[in-house]
Amino acid sequence: MNTILRKGLSFTPKSFLLKSERNYSKIMIYLDNSATTEICEASKEKMRQAFENFANPSSRHFAGIRARESVESARECVFKALGVRNAGNDRLIFTSCGTESNNTAIFGSVFSKKRKDGDRIISTDSEHPSVDNALKVLEKQGFEVIRLSTRGGVLDYEQFEHALNDRVILITLMMVNNETGAYYDVGRFFSEAKRKNPDTVTHCDAVQGFLKCRFAPRKICADLVSISAHKVHGPKGVGALYISGDLIKRRLITPYLHGGG
Repeated sequence: MNTILRKGLSFTPKSFLLKSERNYSKIMIYLDNSATTEICEASKEKMRQAFENFANPSSRHFAGIRARESVESARECVFKALGVRNAGNDRLIFTSCGTESNNTAIFGSVFSKKRKDGDRIISTDSEHPSVDNALKVLEKQGFEVIRLSTRGGVLDYEQFEHALNDRVILITLMMVNNETGAYYDVGRFFSEAKRKNPDTVTHCDAVQGFLKCRFAPRKICADLVSISAHKVHGPKGVGALYISGDLIKRRLITPYLHGGG
């Protein structure tokens, strides 16, 4: 099978030596990298360093400052991986997973608006449960959710044009489908939405596309982008949410979790 190389990462079938109950060796060819990947040596080393430098990054003593420097260094690396060369007022929030990133993006943007601004959300009929279940919660609260057809691995643009109006407050679309592998041209949809209403918030679940598809948030007109480490040979329990500086400036997102540092 072909090796997929993106930004120095190698996604290849992995062989594991397994011990069976009968104590003889078997080789398993791992073909489930879309579900999760094996952590790479570089990530293991960075995790080891983080475990040793255990101080609170918010503390003002020497160890805390060192921890803070490590966090900021990691944030800069992720910005670069996202194609953000000059972050400016953009923000990158570290989360515990892609699910937290998606929930923060969806609820944070919707709750920042008043119902008088609109109540329609546009998504797709094949989103990850961390998006679709969040939308179901909002539907119970009275929001209208339009789910675009993805039949044949293609987003229905005609349906999108029909659904797009001045009542749309959020558009949340995945970049790559986690089950079919279909790639969606989200930039085309986001740019059209911004052209019609700059206040419409655009969110991209890029968990499956990060470091596999070349993109930058600004180029695809995404205000919010969710990513996760364990899909690209990083540790489980680590995710991130990109937030555009413009979204923060116009107060179109509000914290979903409160407290902490």
